[in-house]
Amino acid sequence: MQQFRVIRRKSGVYYSVDRITRIQASLKTKDKEEALRLLSAKNEAAEQPALNRHIAKAYLAASDPKMVMRTWAEVLWRNYRLEERPHKRAVGACAGCPVTV
Repeated sequence: MQQFRVIRRKSGVYYSVDRITRIQASLKTKDKEEALRLLSAKNEAAEQPALNRHIAKAYLAASDPKMVMRTWAEVLWRNYRLEERPHKRAVGACAGCPVTV
């Protein structure tokens, strides 16, 4: 049995309903085909969470090959260098991390 099902409200907007928790979430569409595709993706995600992480990494690698290899330290350091804001003291704690930029 699939975890999510679809309903359509009077407004014409489609919603997904979690069969376990009964929580409803808007699919933000009035198009039935689009709603069913979104619902299918939600059900797939619920069935195979590990596979979805690998699929997401593949999409990221295709858009930016270096993104998969970046560390949080590098991201924070680049943000620290680009912005002159009061929060840089908090990010500065990462300055001792061994990251070459």
